[in-house]
Formats: sequence, structure tokens, C-alpha cells
Amino acid sequence: MIPENLKFGGQGGDPASIISICLMLFAGILILVLPKRHVIYAFLLAALLIPYAQVILIGNVHLQMLRFLTMFGMVRLFWEWIIVRKQKPLIGGLQPIDRAFIYFTVVSGITFVLLNQEMAAFTNRVGVLFDTFCIYFLLRFLIRNEEDVTRAIKALVIVACLGAIFMTIEQLAAKNFFGYLGGVPIDPVLREGRIRSQAFFAHALIAGSYGAVMLPLSLWLWLKGGEGKLLAIFCFFSATIMTVTSASSTPIMAYVAGIAAFGFWPLRRHMRWVQWGTVAMLIFLHIIMKGPVWALIDHIDLVGGNSANHRYMLVDQCIRHFWDWWLIGTNDNVNWGWDMWDTCNYYVNTAEGGGFLALLLLFFLIWRVFQGIGKARAAFENDNRKQFMYWCIGAMMFAQCTAYFGIAYFDQAVVAWYALLAIVVALTADYLGVRVPQASTVEVAPPVPVHIPWRKPVEKPAPVTQFQKRIPSRTSS
Repeated sequence: MIPENLKFGGQGGDPASIISICLMLFAGILILVLPKRHVIYAFLLAALLIPYAQVILIGNVHLQMLRFLTMFGMVRLFWEWIIVRKQKPLIGGLQPIDRAFIYFTVVSGITFVLLNQEMAAFTNRVGVLFDTFCIYFLLRFLIRNEEDVTRAIKALVIVACLGAIFMTIEQLAAKNFFGYLGGVPIDPVLREGRIRSQAFFAHALIAGSYGAVMLPLSLWLWLKGGEGKLLAIFCFFSATIMTVTSASSTPIMAYVAGIAAFGFWPLRRHMRWVQWGTVAMLIFLHIIMKGPVWALIDHIDLVGGNSANHRYMLVDQCIRHFWDWWLIGTNDNVNWGWDMWDTCNYYVNTAEGGGFLALLLLFFLIWRVFQGIGKARAAFENDNRKQFMYWCIGAMMFAQCTAYFGIAYFDQAVVAWYALLAIVVALTADYLGVRVPQASTVEVAPPVPVHIPWRKPVEKPAPVTQFQKRIPSRTSS
């Protein structure tokens, strides 16, 4: 059966240490006083480096350090928006990706409450919705243009560099020094004699996936030039180290997916054929294979002792019990097989926790993301460098979607996911929802004659009437 402390998404939590509280307060002060362009560094670094499971318990309410940081960020947002009136929270209003994100989040929250019908579930969803919307729209406020995108990516890369350093130390010393702060274990988890490093993340899978998703951004930084090239080198090695030291198959799959995405660059003008060809190939394999096509998951063995069979069974049982969860989700998945409560697949987790509509909205959100990247890339048809930069963002999102087949974020890594969405919105907002006026509605002003003083105006001959055309010329014979 599912452990009681995980029933409503809680991890129990550890009392926040004095060091973590001091770091949170220091970061909160920086969020309030720093120039707006530097606030993104303070928020992302503190939000991702402080373990999520460190909480301050007030009554029945768990207040993670992330929630306090979010409150500081919202104070800064309202100060800039209402008091100072310098900037609106969202330039251009809600974008298509924003709307898709709102639909998915709201529907997931409503179905969760309807499914459990307990006050604890309602309280949990209120906290989740508060965190989700505040963090997402705070990041949308802080990431507004390409310069802000560069700063956000730099902050994410700094987190990756620190993660790579501490995950390497974890391999050498067999100790996770973040465990002394609380929220993560001091002694690392072993699998087949290998240490699964996790640093400040709640699980090695999440740590490795974070690093793997950062890999395509190293090329984006390299194309930015200047100091971005040095940071790109750090990003590449940090992503590789985090992926390898996590000793997990899911990060390796995401890492490979990010690299494979660049292999389709020559086919960038024919991606629709690639997409439909992939669908056709999966259907063909499903017909000729002895088992279902998703049984291919069971054959992925990149790291010894991996749980490929468990992930295959998650997908298989989810499909077989479609009518159990399609409306608002289900809690009976714990009885579908051994360890089926551990939905370490974001798509399965969404389906079983929110129903078919929530799953469709998740796919709709992902489609909106790639649609925006595709339109923005197509706008620079004559600029290969700019196109390739957008392709890097698409490869990053492809790696993230691949990682979701093996993990569902349940710690501070969700901040990185929201940051990636905000980055995509900032880079693509100018190319979505732009209406081109039709030719019939465009009023063209008559040309204004230009008088050149040193030229004699040319006298145009009078138009010939139909009557004049009938009179033969005197010179004709």
C-alpha cells in the first residue's frame, strides 16, 4: 500500500536547520533590494540549492523554504507593479503557453480534490496551487526578454556546476554533505554497488535529469559568444557529471535524447514528416511485435539494476485500467501490482491523479511549447545562427519530455521546469498570436507625386477614347 505520508503528496519533511533559514532570509532580502535584472539569480539559486523537504511547521501547514522565497518574490512583484508602477507583471498579457499551463494546473487541482474528497486533500491542493502559480508568474515577471533569458540560464548552469561538484564529492567520500542541513540523507543510496549521488535534490533520478536537461543549453550559451563560451564549457561538463554520477537510466536517456535532437537539424524544414513517420513506425511495431509497443521500455537497460520493468508495468497497467481513471483519476492503482503506487512517470502520474482531461491538457501544454519554438525558429529563415539557438531550446524541452518517462518531480526541481517554460514564453511571445491583416482589409493610400525641381515634368498623353479609336489616322494609307 502507499505510505500514508505520501497519500497527499507530502514527504514528511525535516525541521528546517538554522543554516537553511539564514540562507532563505538572506536570499529573501536580496530579492527585495537587488536591481530587478539580478533578482533571478537570488531566487533561482536559493530555491534550487535549499532542499525542499526542510520545512517550518505551523499547525497543520508545512511551509518549505521555497514558499518563503516565493512570498518574498511576490512582495517584489507587487511593489514593482502596484506601488512603483514601473512594469506590468506580464508583457503582452497571457500568452498561449500561459493559458495552457493555467488550464492544466487548475484541472489537475480540481480532479485531485474530487477524487479524494477530504479536507487534507483540499488543503494540499491549495498549497500546491499557491506554489505553482506564484512561482510560475514570478518567473514570468523576471524573465521577459532575451537578456533575462541569458541571466536565467546562467543561474541554472551555476546550480548545475554546484550539483556536479557535490555529486562528485559524494562519489569520493560516500557522504552527502547537504544531508547535514537536513532534507536529504547523509549516507547515499547504493545500487549494484554504485553510489547514486543526489546532492541537494530529493532523489538521484531528479538530480541526474536536471543535469541532462541542461546539456543542450551549453550550445545555446556557446552561440551567445563572449563569456557565454566559458560558461558553456562548464555547463557541458556539469551536465555530463550529474548524469553519470546519478547512476540512473532515466538521466542517460534524457542526455541521449538531447544529443539526438540535434541530429534532426538538417531535417528542420520537414519535421512534420518526421513526426508522422515516427507515429507510423510505432503503429507498425505495435502490429508486428509479440507484445505492445510500450514493452520496448522493458528492454532499456543502461545502468545495472535499473527498474525498466517497473516503468513498463506502470504504462501497461495504466493503459489496461483506462476506465478506472479516465474521469477524475484513481487511488486503486496501488492494487494493480507490486509497487504500483510509485508512479515515477510524469504522464502516468498525471493520468492516474487527474484523469484523461488532465493528461490531454499536459500534452496540449507540451504541444504549445514546441509550436511556439517552431514558429519563432521559422521567423529567422535567413539566419541559421538564430535558428540553431531556438533549436537548442527545443532540444532542451525534448530532453525534459524524455526524462518525464522515468520521473515525476516532487521537490524543488519543479522550479527549474517552470523556469524553462518561462524561458520559452519569453523567446517566443513575439511570434505567437500575431495576426497578419488580410489584403482585402488593407487600405492603400494613393502615391504622392514627388516634384524634382531640376527636371521638367513629363506630360502624360491624354487617354484615347473609344470614339477616337474608330477614326482612321490621316497618315495611314
